[in-house]
Amino acid sequence: MAQTAQRNIDNMTLKAKTAGYVNVQQNQNQNMMYWGMQLPPFQIGDTARAGMAVAQIPDLKNWEVNANVGELDRGHLSVGQPVTIRVVALAGKQFAGKVKSIGGTSGPPWDRHFECRITLDQPAPELRPGMTSNMVITVDTMDNVLWIPSQALF
Repeated sequence: MAQTAQRNIDNMTLKAKTAGYVNVQQNQNQNMMYWGMQLPPFQIGDTARAGMAVAQIPDLKNWEVNANVGELDRGHLSVGQPVTIRVVALAGKQFAGKVKSIGGTSGPPWDRHFECRITLDQPAPELRPGMTSNMVITVDTMDNVLWIPSQALF
């Protein structure tokens, strides 16, 4: 009888196919919800419904960064442009990437943005999903040119 119970418990244990980072999802089964309340993560003993995401294991070998680009800058972007990414939590480090795709517009008429996806050329093991970053997209380069800010011309 004890062996049967142990086998049933082993059959209910979910094991990941790969080792790595696990992102525990928020538990949406809370009965007492208030506006502005942050949902707690799943914990041992919580109940999950069929099809409900409890945890995610992201692929840490293929990284993408999402950026919202203003409508006025959209005309300067194209797929394949080089990008320099600086992650706020990793001071002093920068990562190279390329523009992968440019999505559709979103937002109210007075503040339109386009979603831009950027792939990292060589991700680092210290990166984690959800980190904030600052990006510089190189639109064009010119050789043998002196660069002066437009304010200096007047």
